[in-house]
Formats: sequence, C-alpha cells, structure tokens
Amino acid sequence: MKISVVADCHLNRALYKGVLDKKYPTLPFRTVDFMKAFYFIITQNIEKIKPDLMVIAGDVYDTYDPSNEVRAFFNRQLKRLSDANIPVIILVGNHDICRKHHALSPLKTLELDGCTVVEEPMLTTVGDKVLMLFPYSLKVERGEKEIREQFHEFVEESKKVIEEEHQDKQKMFFGHFGVKGAVLKSYSSKDSNKQKSLINRGGDDISLADLDTLEAEYIFLGDYHQHQILPINNGVAMYTGSIERTDMSECDQTKGYVVYDDDNHVDQHMGKVRFIEYPKCRSMIDLRGNSQELLKAVEKLPTKGVKGAVVRITFVGTHKELTDYSAMLDDLQKQIRNKILPVHMYSEQKVTDDAEEKAASQVEEDLIDKGHLNEELVLKVVEEMIAEKEDDPEEQKVLISIAHDIYKETME
Repeated sequence: MKISVVADCHLNRALYKGVLDKKYPTLPFRTVDFMKAFYFIITQNIEKIKPDLMVIAGDVYDTYDPSNEVRAFFNRQLKRLSDANIPVIILVGNHDICRKHHALSPLKTLELDGCTVVEEPMLTTVGDKVLMLFPYSLKVERGEKEIREQFHEFVEESKKVIEEEHQDKQKMFFGHFGVKGAVLKSYSSKDSNKQKSLINRGGDDISLADLDTLEAEYIFLGDYHQHQILPINNGVAMYTGSIERTDMSECDQTKGYVVYDDDNHVDQHMGKVRFIEYPKCRSMIDLRGNSQELLKAVEKLPTKGVKGAVVRITFVGTHKELTDYSAMLDDLQKQIRNKILPVHMYSEQKVTDDAEEKAASQVEEDLIDKGHLNEELVLKVVEEMIAEKEDDPEEQKVLISIAHDIYKETME
C-alpha cells in the first residue's frame, strides 16, 4: 500500500495581500503561491505517485472563511483525485476552525465518493492498515476539552478496538497538533551561521512520551511547518511540514510532502517513508545588518534561482548608522530590483545600543531555553517600551497598569 500525506496547505494564505498576482489579479500573489504548490502536488500524485490513499493532515485553509474562489479551486483538486480513483481523508486543522464551525463543513455535507472529512477523533481501516485519525476538534476549540485529555482518551479507546478487532493490522496515526519537544522554528542568528531552534516546551501540550503510548508504527502530524523527524522510542514520527514557505522565518526550509510505501526500503530515520520536495517554492531573502553589511549582502546575491523573491531589508545598527542607511536605501532597493526582480520588497529598522542589544539577547536566550516568554519577562519588555514612548511618570503608571490587566485577561 502507498499513502501520500500532505499537511498545512493554507490555500487562502494572504500575507502581503496588497500585492496581487499578475496572472490571477483578483488574488494576492501569496495565495496563488500556495494554490500552485497544491496543484503541483495533486498533479504529481495523479501522474507519478499514484497512491492508494491521500491524507491531508489539517489546515487546508489559512482561515475558517476562505473565499469562494479558493474553495472552488480546492474542490476541483478533490474532483481530480476522485476521477483518478485516489480516495482522500481530510483532517480538520486549527486554522480551518472557529468556535462555531469549520471551513470543511460544506464539503462534509456533500458526502463525496472517496472523500472523508474527519472533524472528531476516529478509527478506520484501509487494506491491512488501521488508521487512527486525530483532527483539531470543535470540542478543543471551544475549550470543552483539553487536547491532551482528548488524545489520551482516544488512545485508550483505540487500543481496545484494535485489540478486539484489528490485531493483525499495522497501526498508523495521523493528527494535527503541536508536540512538546518538537521544533517550532529554526533560524540563523545575526552573529552566527549556526541554526538555532525554538523548541516547544508548553507544559499542557501532547509530548513525545505521549506519542509513544500510541504504539503506532508510523505517526504523521500537521501543524508545525518545518518537516522534522521526532525522536520517539516506538515507531517513526514526523511533521510533514507545510507545502510552501509561509514567511521569512521559513526562508531556508525545504517544503513538500511525504509518501509511505510498503515496497520502500527501510530508512534508518524515516522507515518506509520518503520526503518529496516541492521544487518551485517562492524564494525568500532576508537581508540584515548596518549599511555596509547590507551592501555586501546585496553584492553576494545570486542571479539564478531567486528571481521573483520576497525580500526583507532589516537595518540593525546605531542612531548614527541609521543616517547613512536612510540616505542609501533607495539606491540599495534599486540594486536589488535590477539584480533579481523581486515580487515584493519591504524594509524594517532596528536601532540599538549596547544595553538594548544585551536585553534582546537575553530575550532570545530565554525563548530558546523555555520555548516561550514567561509573564515577568513579557511585562518587563512592555514596561520598557512604554517608558521609552511616554515621558510623563503618571501616564506611564496608567499605561503599565492597563498592560498588566490586558495580559492577565489574555492568559486566563
């Protein structure tokens, strides 16, 4: 049996939505990027991969209210799969959902042949496989049940059914959620070429140890956009990753999907699964530094493989260096346009001094170490921002008090 697994399609992604696509001028170019990626993957599966089943592991859409144009596109791709006799199982993801409904509800009501929408945890069988399907459910979205609680209930219920009815079948799990211990994001530090990773250390999330309790030979997950193998003790677990680069934090990531095949040779890390790259990802270029560093970075830009890139220029330096940067920004942007014809280019400024740089480094270290900012550090940063913008001590006190109240309300 051969199973293709795709996740985090985010078809109506609309970052830089003011920049419309040249070929499809009613849609933002980034929306079209994700649609092109999905079309490529569907075509490749129909013409080359020819799987026995395709599973979409959540986040078909970027929001729960996609436009009719994007919905129609997705439905056409499902029709293509149906015509090719490739059944598809679609898990609801956290981006597909709101407290009232989810974006796949209309599709579910149609009951299309070969198309199954999964909105609550369920067990099913395909050939000699038993599939444990765990979407992001309305119960979790509404706060009626914690996701980890629902996960363990599902594990226990599934084990009973499998023991009674499916002992001879291979267990495969498909889910959409964040995992404690997985990489949220990877990025390059300004002062180092080494990759740094931001790890999820959320105490209430499903953990790597929890995944082991599944006792599944293969675990495929959607939610985190970086393709990664998870270090569990039992079986092979992975995030398939998103199908396109979402933003600058993913500018160096390879995108695509995975295919399980009974006939594949066993790989040490991925078992009988192979990652298939989407080769036409939107190039993203992140230029960062002071004036001289930015000029050197532009000189080193390649001339092949990056045309049509999204370019971010981030000035980082002192107030004195900012003057030089402001004077040369127009010329810098002109050089970039002439060299690589970017589809979109924008600039940011980060004026620093030694004290600010030290504080920023401390925040970065705390994020890397803990995976999140604690309350004390968040409020400290907010208080410093208020003090910088507001001179009146009494006004500062009022604004800080409001900030504390807002933070507490959002954390409840």
